[in-house]
Amino acid sequence: MKAVFFFVLIIIVSIPVRAQQQKIYSCFVEGDSFASNKITRQWAAFQKTGIKPDKNLDEQVFVLPVVFHIIHQNGVENLSDAEVMQALQTLNDGFANAGFYDQGSGINTNITFCLAHIDPAMNYTTGINHVFADFPKVIPPINDGFLKSFIDWDPTKYINIWVVKDIQLTIEVNTCGGSDLDAVGYATLPSSHGSSADGIVLEGGSLNSTAIVHEMGHYLGLYHTFEGECINNDCTTDGDQVCDTPPQSQIDAGCANPKNSCNTDIQSGFSTDQNDIPFNFMDYTACAHNFTPGQKDRMRFMITNVRNSLLAQNVCAVNCNNPQDASFSFPDMDYKIGDNITFTPISASPSQEWSVNGNFISSSANLDYIFPGQGWFKIELLAKPSPDDAQCRNKQVNYVHVYCAVKARISVDKIKVALNESVHFSSDITIVRNGPESVTYSWYYNNTLFSNSPSTDFAFQTSGNKSIYLVIKKGSCTDTSNYELVDVKPLPDYKITLEGISCDPSLKKIQFSICNEGFFPVPPGLPVSIYSDNPTTGNAQLIGSVYATDAPIDKFCCKSFQADLPSNFQLTGKFIYAVVNDNGTLSRPYSFSQFPNTQFGESDYTNNLDSLKNDGLILTISPKDTVILSGSTFAFTAITNNPATIKWTSQRGTFNCDTCAVTNFSADLYTKVIATATSGVGCTVSDTAVVKIYISDDIRVPNAFTPNQDGLNDIFYVLGGENVARINSMGIYNRLGQKVFGKTNFQPNDPSQGWDGTFKGKGLSTQIFVYYFTAEFINGSKKAYKGIVTLIR
Repeated sequence: MKAVFFFVLIIIVSIPVRAQQQKIYSCFVEGDSFASNKITRQWAAFQKTGIKPDKNLDEQVFVLPVVFHIIHQNGVENLSDAEVMQALQTLNDGFANAGFYDQGSGINTNITFCLAHIDPAMNYTTGINHVFADFPKVIPPINDGFLKSFIDWDPTKYINIWVVKDIQLTIEVNTCGGSDLDAVGYATLPSSHGSSADGIVLEGGSLNSTAIVHEMGHYLGLYHTFEGECINNDCTTDGDQVCDTPPQSQIDAGCANPKNSCNTDIQSGFSTDQNDIPFNFMDYTACAHNFTPGQKDRMRFMITNVRNSLLAQNVCAVNCNNPQDASFSFPDMDYKIGDNITFTPISASPSQEWSVNGNFISSSANLDYIFPGQGWFKIELLAKPSPDDAQCRNKQVNYVHVYCAVKARISVDKIKVALNESVHFSSDITIVRNGPESVTYSWYYNNTLFSNSPSTDFAFQTSGNKSIYLVIKKGSCTDTSNYELVDVKPLPDYKITLEGISCDPSLKKIQFSICNEGFFPVPPGLPVSIYSDNPTTGNAQLIGSVYATDAPIDKFCCKSFQADLPSNFQLTGKFIYAVVNDNGTLSRPYSFSQFPNTQFGESDYTNNLDSLKNDGLILTISPKDTVILSGSTFAFTAITNNPATIKWTSQRGTFNCDTCAVTNFSADLYTKVIATATSGVGCTVSDTAVVKIYISDDIRVPNAFTPNQDGLNDIFYVLGGENVARINSMGIYNRLGQKVFGKTNFQPNDPSQGWDGTFKGKGLSTQIFVYYFTAEFINGSKKAYKGIVTLIR
């Protein structure tokens, strides 16, 4: 693989991750960065012209030739032609918004894919190459180029799709409770067009799935919808560079309840912020089924401006009525130097040509071949019809691996470890030629020998993807094993945040949260020390006992805890301090360079301290009580002695701002307003004001009330205007004439003077009552009132 190509893993997380090792289908191999930047500039310029694609051109169907290379070891990964054809149908349905993918949204891209039926030498091909090779897994950073060297058709004429048994590439999900995602495919971008790396690699088990549509989207220039998260200064160059896909900060928009994860959507031209789009092929959702018009435009732009050589081919037509079959069989075994192996055609042809490593060997029906040395051997059979017709010829390729005396394989007990964590590597060798020579082992990391044992343990001192291999020697024969990739993660980094101190003198508790910004869970027992002063500078005293967390903290997660403070604790200083991963035994003042002093290692100790300011809080509502006209507005002010956040509440009525220090309030019935202030250390205090209501007319009486203790309409009482002096007497009677409530000489507009729906201490059931009362006015006149009221339970 050329040096200009490198791997870029695009992850921030398909599918909300709740279980171990879920499958995803995307990373991609970036091409030449200079070419990529040039394409981005061209695309942005095209978008900013404002000129829509020519309608006729937009409706023109682009037909692109594909060839599938099935790299197998005669296992389940050797997919049948029927399975590959079904995958091709899935690919075409996805791009046409047809079949399963026609779910009422999305568009037909007018891009379709055909199996190539003419190979680079102008022979007939099914477009599906079954290539045997002793190649169990692809590790993209290590052996992507080796994989593609097995068979690689001209990438300017064909879309190469390599289908393999396994891709070893895990991607970390940086979300709380997340886990690793196992990639099932990767692809190159248009900037790789024509390179030896150009194409798509997919695991066989995921070929007939949305994965093939997603990876083809990358191949034709689409990024993930969550690319670049919320950055959106220019939607033609930021993020996924498509303006009709709103910016997205999460890698899974969610299928059932999509939400908006960015507030920069309007910079793409949307009138308001939009929910993330959950059904897009370029997201990691399990419900993807469409492309957007903007994505269609981008892919067609890439085809016509970058990958246009694919349009010039005419390799999908079948120009032969009787094509030959060049497939052949051979023993599936380990080969050693000097072995005579017979290769046998599956179907007889009038004539055929056998080649080894590109050199013609024989025209016989079968090939008997003695391997002269060790290494990889490319075996080719060219089957010819009679009379010879180039368009009916067919060629098949397979690979055998020949060993001198020993075959080496290695395995590893874990592929993701923490820094300095021991990994066990085991050798699995096969002796292909017996002899008296002893076997020697040489383990290498970074091409440096570190062990000569049959199996070995190794702890990596730096983080990142690390590869290990083994060289086995038997006499003069050597063999190098497969590579094993180990993902080494840095140690966790704990951060503490003091959230508050209980203001109740009887509770004596402190609340804090700890964030684990590492790649592995933290077990219970992580120590936290509380100090009266800054332990790195002052004469700090440990407050109480060291607290040990009582629950694990998952990777990338934060968790809240509450610790008891001593019963005699008084917050007398200006600040209180807390240090995470401190067992309280270090002399003070101390430096964080003294850490670690516990069993919990970290990558950074300088951020282990946090503090809270002591700010005793007093709150008063002004005015305390008031009387207002029903429906009118009145201003309340919350006054505090120290900065605090304010929250206004009331069981009825409305505030024009429920978090402002000064708020306007309106109500139509008697109520209370409550202001709650919260200080910087989390202490809260509240104050209450009573709001009495009077009406604009003389007397108003409700015709029903609901005494269910919900704070709304619980009391039957009389409302009066400003000219009502008092209610002289009131009686309420049930249907039998019993007096269930009575009161004399009281003020209107006061629920405390009303009836709560009880009689002799018991709540009455739903029924109708009759009321009588006499009101006295400020001019001395009196007036009697009667009516009915319904009690509703």
